[in-house]
Amino acid sequence: MTQFWRSAARVVKAGGTVALWARTGMSVDPAKTLNGAAIKAAVEEILNSELHQYYKQGNTLTRDLYVDLPLPWTIKTPVTGFDKSGFIRKEWSHNTESSETEALGTGKTLTPEEFEKLIDTSSPVTRWREANPDKAGTEEDVARKVRRRIESLLHEVGVEPGEELLRGRTELVLVMVKKKGEERT
Repeated sequence: MTQFWRSAARVVKAGGTVALWARTGMSVDPAKTLNGAAIKAAVEEILNSELHQYYKQGNTLTRDLYVDLPLPWTIKTPVTGFDKSGFIRKEWSHNTESSETEALGTGKTLTPEEFEKLIDTSSPVTRWREANPDKAGTEEDVARKVRRRIESLLHEVGVEPGEELLRGRTELVLVMVKKKGEERT
């Protein structure tokens, strides 16, 4: 991020703003899914144990909603010219009023198969498949394991095969860093 902030300091006009927007991948909404707490925990356990080594810094920063994003004043060699007092970080997540996040389209009802397809394209899953080509696309595929575990946990609470649904959600963050205006003398 050091090079990014140096470049931003060069190209952003005085008084301008750097805005960074990110969303997490789809996760299970435990409050709106049958057996949701167990499903969310199982999905997180599988993904964390299987994919941990395939996450890169950008994946982690996004997943964590930029909480640890290096900012111009926190990097090893700080970049001057940005207004720390004007820093804004707005999060739309499970901790936010649900009507506000729903209006942003962050929630979706989907089948376990659709959930599998959503995580199919994440870069950690892609890297896992490159490292495990013999398991990719099989019942041992990490995305397929997630799907099968979701189905199993829904069946445990009486959901019939073919009727499995869960509520997924994404979380969003907006980070705004304002460049200081020109000083007048």
